[in-house]
Parts: sequence; structure tokens; C-alpha cells
Amino acid sequence: MSKRQQILNSLIDYISVNIFGMVFLRDIMPTEHYLENHAKEVPWNEVLLLITMTKNPRRKGDIFEIETEEHYVVFAVRNKVAFVINAKRK
Repeated sequence: MSKRQQILNSLIDYISVNIFGMVFLRDIMPTEHYLENHAKEVPWNEVLLLITMTKNPRRKGDIFEIETEEHYVVFAVRNKVAFVINAKRK
């Protein structure tokens, strides 16, 4: 297992709360759309890493967007749970 994977696994195991401005997340869940259409392109562990490590995602109401040089992730927050809708590589 690579150092990056070890760090990621530790992060996934120990994250219970994530903060986006004033939005506190209790959980991060994939939607069926993500699982059916995007999981092969961007694996779940990469999505979790992007969401947890991004300080200021763009916010449009309850929808958040994260755009990096390599990835684009969209998730909705409902009842303090983030639901990942879309994840793509550029």
C-alpha cells in the first residue's frame, strides 16, 4: 500500500465532522448516479480526499462544486450529509 493510500485510509477512518464555512457534515454518501456513471472514472477514496481536503468549495445554495487541475466534483448537502452527485477527471 502506498503512502498516499495509507494517509487516505487513515483520513477516511477518522473523519467524523468536516467543515465548509458554516456547513458541518456528519457523513459523505455516494448517490446512485455517481455509483452508476462516475465511480469508475474517479474512485470513492479520491472523492473523499477531495471533499475533505478542499477548504473553500464553490457554493450555490445546497450544491457545492470542487474544481482542481485534475478533478471536478459536485455534491449536495441535505440534513448535514453530503451526497456526491458527480465526479470527473479533466
